[in-house]
Amino acid sequence: MRTPTYVLLSCFAIISVLFSSCKEEESTDPGISNNYVNEWIYGNMSFFYLWEDKIPPKGNLNFSQSPEKFFESVCYRYDKYLRPDGDRFSWIQDNYQDLIASLSGVSSDEIGFEYQLYLMEKGSPYLIGEILYVKRNTPAEAAGLRRGQFFKKVNGTVLTDKNYELLFSLKGNYKIIPLEPVYKGDKTDFVETNEIQLSTVSKYAENPVYLDSIYNIENSKIGYLVYNFFAGDEGDGSMKYDKQLADVFNRFKHNGVTDLVLDLRYNSGGSVLSSVYLASMLTKAFDTKNIFITKKYNKHLTALFEEILIKEKEDNFNYYFTDKILNPKNMVVASLPNIGQELQHLYILTGARTASASELIVNGLDPYMGEFITLLGDTTVGKNVGSFTIEEGNDIYEQNNTNNKWAMQPITFLSTNAFGESGSMAGLAPDIYNQDFIFPKKPLGDRGETLLSKAIANITGFSELKASSQEQSINMKPLASSLDRKAWRNKAYIPAGSLPLFKSQKQ
Repeated sequence: MRTPTYVLLSCFAIISVLFSSCKEEESTDPGISNNYVNEWIYGNMSFFYLWEDKIPPKGNLNFSQSPEKFFESVCYRYDKYLRPDGDRFSWIQDNYQDLIASLSGVSSDEIGFEYQLYLMEKGSPYLIGEILYVKRNTPAEAAGLRRGQFFKKVNGTVLTDKNYELLFSLKGNYKIIPLEPVYKGDKTDFVETNEIQLSTVSKYAENPVYLDSIYNIENSKIGYLVYNFFAGDEGDGSMKYDKQLADVFNRFKHNGVTDLVLDLRYNSGGSVLSSVYLASMLTKAFDTKNIFITKKYNKHLTALFEEILIKEKEDNFNYYFTDKILNPKNMVVASLPNIGQELQHLYILTGARTASASELIVNGLDPYMGEFITLLGDTTVGKNVGSFTIEEGNDIYEQNNTNNKWAMQPITFLSTNAFGESGSMAGLAPDIYNQDFIFPKKPLGDRGETLLSKAIANITGFSELKASSQEQSINMKPLASSLDRKAWRNKAYIPAGSLPLFKSQKQ
């Protein structure tokens, strides 16, 4: 069995604070008040929240403060010493439509690439950004930006630890100057290239199926898949991303892939249903009666789902492996191939932001094929809990105040595998530790790319491709990443519409 390693996650809490913004003012929506929204928050959290027994009494709370602050006062937040079992992942948003869209990878103003920010020198306020990957069909891709390039200025402003949030508010045209590293012995200089004019993309829908390849190396056929978050579609019920994922595995199966490298280093979570589909194609012990994960709820939801199970035979506790993709209307839209039984090796590439639904894949498959799975990369975040979206069209109240646009994504269940283990809470330590800190980075899919090269070498037994003389490690301190701001960050969520509506009398 895979043994989790305890990892302190205070850095993620700090990043969350840095990346959040609070609105202190009273709601300006007509017909809505902070008191109304906060009563709604309290009622639903008292019913759905995994830690409902830890919520403060109503008399101890200030119902007139902003919904963001009130939500925080209700949550049983993680503290290393006082609440080591606490909540690190629940959040609230002031527009439920934006929340639902963002969970499907739709962003209002997409800059076109994901990045990592570093402190250039100890004690210095200056930052430098590194491009992790460039998104498809964006001006950034058209302009020739590539993985491994650096930048330190945006619209002529040098980035510091005090102003880097300007990256989060870019809209319309903007400019950056890519930097190329020049190595001089142990010293690295960054040389400016030509300034590039770029523009954000409104309502950009990112496809999580980023790249797939097949490598024929001696007697091995190695499939490679870069999968950057778990989502079924753009939120339109088409399940097009899940179907595309199935198409990739059909190609792997048709071409006789013997080994698979699944790249989840930038995958911080997403839809539980999409994780079920992926796991069903990977498992060696495929059977629709085999449990992938079990969800453990608080006493209120447990009683509700037990009643539904008795009356309607609908199991809302377990997810089983499946051979088909269903849309929100419960109609079959595609079949799922299984290649797990043919695989000799499954290498999963992990990073410091690999989380949630990605960790579900490892934990859920472990009872069936743990000895065939090798984790390569960095220790994962550690998240064994999940959520679903709550807004006034899907809550415990009968009425629906159309002026209440708020939505919550509170943690509502603990996930365990078929052995009853929820080990990912502490983070998953890689079997082969290999941080992705070689610069400049090769393109994803390049056989010489750091983690992929290592995986191929371990599968085939041949030496991994050596780094060129121009590649080396750069001593810079990671500060934050654009990935920390994604709606699916550290989330294993159940998509809206896949559970029954929850209605009861107002509390």
